[in-house]
Amino acid sequence: MDKLIKEIEKNWDLLQSSDFLQSEIDGSNSIEYFENHFAEFADADYAISHTNASTAILTALQALNIKSDDEVLVPEFTWPGSIYPVILLGAKPVMISSEKISTNIDPEKIEEKINSKTKAIIAAHLFGYPCNIKKIMKIAAKNDLKVIFDAAQSLTAIWGKKRTGAFGDFTVFSFGYGKKLNIGGGGMLVCNNKRYFEKAISLSQHPLRCHLQITDTKLRRNAAGLNLNCRMNPTTSILGIIGLRKLINHNQDICSPEFYHLFKHFEKEDLSDIIHRFELEAIPSGDNFIVFPQNITQLYKIKTMKFITKKVNLVSIKNILGENGICCKAVYSVKIKNQES
Repeated sequence: MDKLIKEIEKNWDLLQSSDFLQSEIDGSNSIEYFENHFAEFADADYAISHTNASTAILTALQALNIKSDDEVLVPEFTWPGSIYPVILLGAKPVMISSEKISTNIDPEKIEEKINSKTKAIIAAHLFGYPCNIKKIMKIAAKNDLKVIFDAAQSLTAIWGKKRTGAFGDFTVFSFGYGKKLNIGGGGMLVCNNKRYFEKAISLSQHPLRCHLQITDTKLRRNAAGLNLNCRMNPTTSILGIIGLRKLINHNQDICSPEFYHLFKHFEKEDLSDIIHRFELEAIPSGDNFIVFPQNITQLYKIKTMKFITKKVNLVSIKNILGENGICCKAVYSVKIKNQES
């Protein structure tokens, strides 16, 4: 830590320069650079940086005119930060069951929960796996619903030939702990609709940026600072620029044919000995564990396996799997609807 602090002190004058500080207000320089390059990476037309993914979801909901007493369909199995913004606006989150294999929201269970108050769907791509985007978008179009995809855990995931940022009315990304791009916090809101982009700016950014980037006369006139001002700190955006560059280079390296061939050794049958030794059962309930080859889950469509344990030391499981090149992480064990308020 001391070494890091000393390096920052050496560059203190640069950090305090007027150009750098101004980027915090009007979105220029580092923030603009990060947003533009992130949008390109995510296969989106527009990107707006935020303090975190939850505030980005809040902005998206507001931009889509979600109001008190509206209903928003949400997954029952996800991070609470995906759902709390709905409650904050006075709207009602309606829980949708998860698919047994992927743990993502089950499209087959969506339509039975739609009524006249339903206005939007929030669908999360859990553990690097995209949910069934095609089915969800088809249901949304049929019922005139807006769609927000929570891609906090699927930054590099691909659906078809595009990354997950290319779909829905808005997609949200996170840069916090445990994410593919961890820069200590922050979030990104992306979309492909200019009207939504400008409205999102008016709801979440500094008024100066609003006046500089919003072309809609009415939106620009109303941008008087009556918003949460969820802009990203420019220091965070610098980390984001560096991290995104490294992520792109890293992905290019591990997408090589040689690496894919190595991945092929980690099919389910190759894990059978490990599973047997620890008496694991492939049951999608209880204290779930998700097991996948390191660094691969967001690059290739592979089988995710979930297990519950039978009187086994979970630390031992993680260590043994790690020794075999397999990443093992504990995941949410309590569904949102079962959590205490």
